[in-house]
Amino acid sequence: MANILETSVEKFLDQVQSLKGVRPVSTDELVSLIKKHAAGATVAAVAAGFIPGGAGAVASAVGIGFIWTMYYRLCGVLKINISKNALKALASALITNVLSYIAAEVAVNTVLSIIPGGVLFTSAACGLMNYYLVYYSGVVFMNMLVRIFSVGMDVESMTAEELKRVQKETVNAVSFKDVKSEAKEAYKHRKADGTASAMNDDDDDENETENKNIVMRPDHDYELHVAVDFGSTNSVMGATLYEWDGDEWVTSQFDCNFMESYPTAIVFRNENRDNPNVEKDAYVGRETTNLIENQAMPAKARVHFKPALYEAEGSDVYNEGVALTITYFSYLYSEFKREVYERMPREVLSSLKTTLHISTPVRAGESQIDLMRQIAQKSGFVPENGIDFINTDRNEADCIKHLACVSHPEVISRMNNYGGEGDMYMLFIDIGGSTTDIELIRQSAIRSFDEKGEPMSVIAMWPKKNIKRPLGGCEIDQAICDYLVKGGFLLPGEVKKALESGNAKTRFRQFKETINNRLRDGMNVNNLGRLNEYAQDEDWNHAERRFNEKTPITPEIYETEICADYIDRMIQAIKEVFMETGVRQEQVDAVFVTGAGSKLYFIHDLLLGRMGTSPLSLKKIMEDETRLFDRCWDDPAQCCAKGALVSVLSV
Repeated sequence: MANILETSVEKFLDQVQSLKGVRPVSTDELVSLIKKHAAGATVAAVAAGFIPGGAGAVASAVGIGFIWTMYYRLCGVLKINISKNALKALASALITNVLSYIAAEVAVNTVLSIIPGGVLFTSAACGLMNYYLVYYSGVVFMNMLVRIFSVGMDVESMTAEELKRVQKETVNAVSFKDVKSEAKEAYKHRKADGTASAMNDDDDDENETENKNIVMRPDHDYELHVAVDFGSTNSVMGATLYEWDGDEWVTSQFDCNFMESYPTAIVFRNENRDNPNVEKDAYVGRETTNLIENQAMPAKARVHFKPALYEAEGSDVYNEGVALTITYFSYLYSEFKREVYERMPREVLSSLKTTLHISTPVRAGESQIDLMRQIAQKSGFVPENGIDFINTDRNEADCIKHLACVSHPEVISRMNNYGGEGDMYMLFIDIGGSTTDIELIRQSAIRSFDEKGEPMSVIAMWPKKNIKRPLGGCEIDQAICDYLVKGGFLLPGEVKKALESGNAKTRFRQFKETINNRLRDGMNVNNLGRLNEYAQDEDWNHAERRFNEKTPITPEIYETEICADYIDRMIQAIKEVFMETGVRQEQVDAVFVTGAGSKLYFIHDLLLGRMGTSPLSLKKIMEDETRLFDRCWDDPAQCCAKGALVSVLSV
């Protein structure tokens, strides 16, 4: 049977060689380093075993210390820059993940250390257990790096939470039982391998100093971070260039920053053969705007194809959605190349590493996350085109949190005081064009809101799966359309014809924005604007004449008639995230609202319990509106992309 540790190290070094063309160290060097730390943990744990009453707990603590020390020294040898705090979090998480396998041994050790005569036995058991743990952690760490490198992720840009997630997946894939059997044999020869010591926070020995120097010296001078937030109605792409100033990464002196929004729309020539304005095979993003909004002959467009990625894999709807998304991302790549990459100074390009960050919904499963990475690669975001890594591990909630900390420093002090001595609970609500995502998140009381590597976990979300009416902003567009047709203000035949062409969707969205802005500013709406086109037919039947100052859309009509169903369903969706957790609404400490749909003026009042047939009762938010973060963003539609870019600074 092949040696698992050696095979894992070989696999990792093969991965590094395929990426960089060279092996930084030999297999024997890494295997020896791991075994030395396992042996060192044995010596320390044997000593811990002589402490009556606490052997199991102390021995586990010994294991954590040696594991993170080993991780740190492995990173130093491999020239990988991961912070001490992140490595400590990994070590602690690994012990937690493996604890279920060794729980009985920990319990026996603790009991025996209390029983007279059991101390000698338990000290040896603690030593053996820690050898297993450290040996196994070395196997896991090698396999974890293989996973990260094989999918093009940048390990140095990952947060502690992201690293812990990949480590947990690796633990599930690497059998502790098999490695334990191998480690048992290696344990017999541990004296010949030598021992390593664990480091303390204030250690400054030669090994640690050497490791620090190796870790903190990047092999490139510039880092370009590109963020894409793929939305159903609009998508956002941004870029920020950083440079190494000798001590840390700072925003570059070269003005290469970029942030733009693009309609998520595609116009195909073969679907508009009777339209002379559609001359080439496909128009994407901004290229579609004039074609769709052409009053004389609007082009038919493909929009809202993102939800198809959540359909059953292999279905016709899913396959079409993937094909359309690849077409769209190919357009984004061409925009990135033209607007960002080709404008880089030669000095930058000669020493540049580029990472593409794709923010994903919290509800996205591994299959959807992997799919987005594959789509990006098929669309041109690959190393030969200047993209070194693709990072899909930052979900939208994490991006928003980072943006709040960086762009609104006052948020940090507020949030750090909200939770008191207990855990803090936050709601993240992203209202997009076709879907709304709601997450209830718990922030551990042991870390401050802005601390690096914070233990922030999603404990409930909505929706859990693809549903027919996911509360996207387009549902308000449809509600407005239904109201105007039912009231006789628009002609059903003209509206149907316009909806089939795809043109009406843009018009109704624009009319929704007009309604929102006027009602928010205290004015009624008594003009159909560009919807007037759907109020007249060839016989000059002009339904729009009925829509005037005598029959306007008022706040009362908008809230209690047009949007009443949407408001009640939004409230119910928010309540559903509490039902399975035991967390009460009054426990929520803060609410973050983003997405283009967050501009709807009534969302603010809805969250403050002022709307709906069964209003919300977010007590802390209702008593202190500064806990509601919905009107503090320059552009709520760009929050996720901006958050992905600024989160780089936290690593």
